[in-house]
Order: sequence, then structure tokens, then C-alpha cells
Amino acid sequence: MISAEETEFPGAADSSLPPGDYVRIKIIDTGVGMDEATRTKATEPFFTTKGPGMGTGLGLFRGRLE
Repeated sequence: MISAEETEFPGAADSSLPPGDYVRIKIIDTGVGMDEATRTKATEPFFTTKGPGMGTGLGLFRGRLE
């Protein structure tokens, strides 16, 4: 399930995120998860479990998560 909602972040001393209006994206995944080998590689740039020509999965999205 994926949902999005508008939210206002007031700012916080321990956050690099500036105060302002944002969109909060919530993703719920009921899959089986990742095995240990996949989990250790999941943060590598362009890592994917897909075969050649099948896309990059979250590989291109990684920078926005950090």
C-alpha cells in the first residue's frame, strides 16, 4: 500500500531538514523481506536483484533516502 499526505515540519534541532511544507510518503510492504546477503548489499549504489535490462529497482532512488 502506498499513501501520501501533506504535512508541515516545524523543524528540529537534531534535523538537517528545514522547516516547511512537505509530502509524507508511506509505503507498507507485506512481502517476505530480504535475506541477509541481499540486505548487506541493499545500500550499494545501483544494486538490484533484477536481471540485465529489467530495471534498477530502488537503486536510482537511494540518494533521496539518505
